Amino acid sequence: ARRAAVTVLGRDPTALALLRAVAAQEGVALTVCAGTLAAAPLAAARGDVVVLYAGLGDAASDRDAATLAAAARLLAPGGLVVLATPTDAPAGEAAETASVADAAAADLRRFDAVFATVRLRIAAAYACFPDHQAPTHLVALPLLPDFLATWAAPEVPRAIRPPGYAFFLRAEAGV
Repeated sequence: ARRAAVTVLGRDPTALALLRAVAAQEGVALTVCAGTLAAAPLAAARGDVVVLYAGLGDAASDRDAATLAAAARLLAPGGLVVLATPTDAPAGEAAETASVADAAAADLRRFDAVFATVRLRIAAAYACFPDHQAPTHLVALPLLPDFLATWAAPEVPRAIRPPGYAFFLRAEAGV
C-alpha cells in the first residue's frame, strides 16, 4: 500500500474502522469504502489487481457470476483478479488424500465454468492448506496429487481437510 493507490471495499463497519486506524498509524494512505461489489462506489475505477475473498456455491449461480463480473469490471487492461475461496467441504471434515485430490479436480472444473460465464480465465490456481484464509502451504493444483502422495506417505495414511483455493484470473481478450 506504500507504493500503490489502494482502495478497500468491505461491509463490516467495525473492520473498516480498524483498517482505517491501522493505516493511519502506519502512515499508509488508503481509500476505504463501505459496500458490496455489486453496489460499490467504484464503478469508474480501474485497478491492476482486485483481491476478492468470496465463497462460490456448489454450482454457477447468478450471485457468483455477478460478484466475479463486478470484480472484472474494476480491472485495468491486463489486470488480475486474485480470488481466495473456501472448499465446499463441511468445516472440519477430513478425507483421505486421494479423495481430496479428486475433489480438488472436480472443484477446479466447477470454478472454471463459473469463471467462463464472466469471461475470466485461470492464469494460476493453488490449493491452500489448511484453508484459504491463513494458508501455510500453497500448492499449484496440477501438482496437488504428487504433493499429497509425498506429504501423506502410503505407509502412514493421513486424513486431511480439503483445502481452500487461490485463483489468479485474467479477463479474456476484448473484455
